[in-house]
Amino acid sequence: MVGFLSSASGIGTGGRILLDALHELGFEPAALDLTPRFQPGFDQIDWAKGRSLPSDDGEGPVIVHANAPETPYALSEIGRSRLQGRYRIGFRAWEF
Repeated sequence: MVGFLSSASGIGTGGRILLDALHELGFEPAALDLTPRFQPGFDQIDWAKGRSLPSDDGEGPVIVHANAPETPYALSEIGRSRLQGRYRIGFRAWEF
């Protein structure tokens, strides 16, 4: 699962909720936080506290929780080799 997980924003909160929901459903997703790379200097929270975060095993789908214009940058950050042969799911949460 990839998103702006430490961002103190709606898109960050949505990503953390999605990550927690996956855990509640019995999954153990790896997580990649895009905030330090794409929002340096923004307020950041300790999103990993109390969460079990395994390393990416290179299998299973990749869920990108980001706004549509940010998705190509998120995929680039993940890297072609880590995306090879995996489903990619874009999870959009528009803020009003």
